[in-house]
Amino acid sequence: MTTVTIEAGGRKVEVSNADKVLFPGDGITKRHLAEYYAKVAPTALPHYRDRPLTLQRFPDGIGTDGFFQKNAPDHFPDWVARAEVAKADGTVTHAMANEAAVLVYLADQGCITLHLALARADTPRYPDRMIFDLDPSDDDFGKVQEVARAVKQALDARGLPSFVQTTGSRGLHIVLSLDASADVD
Repeated sequence: MTTVTIEAGGRKVEVSNADKVLFPGDGITKRHLAEYYAKVAPTALPHYRDRPLTLQRFPDGIGTDGFFQKNAPDHFPDWVARAEVAKADGTVTHAMANEAAVLVYLADQGCITLHLALARADTPRYPDRMIFDLDPSDDDFGKVQEVARAVKQALDARGLPSFVQTTGSRGLHIVLSLDASADVD
């Protein structure tokens, strides 16, 4: 088992089992994922900052069943920001990626996909984004691209700021910015 230390945002984060292959078809290891997260952090963090995360973890790689995790475990370091969000029968304490080191740490946890809340932690009932989630019904990605262009053009024609984002799977998201003035209801 190889452990490496990756510096991200002024913190040194240990990545254990760094040679563990997470993407068998491409030979991408945990180390590769952690280094990638550190590299894209300057671009990604403005989107992640102050948003509760739902983590999609694949500790044994994408060839096995992964799982979703909402609650930030007690073993997460203190420097991983957390947000307590109300739910029907209590609360959930989500992790938040407010700094580059958190992205690297989550890669060490086998977290491949980070699902962002539509609202910031301090205003959980007032979303500042809306997602059009486009996934193909078959293997034809061209269909997704065509619909994404049509949705983007319709939003642009109405003066609604949006952008296209790849998903963790095989689709696209059209992200529409909202002003967080309306309650989710």
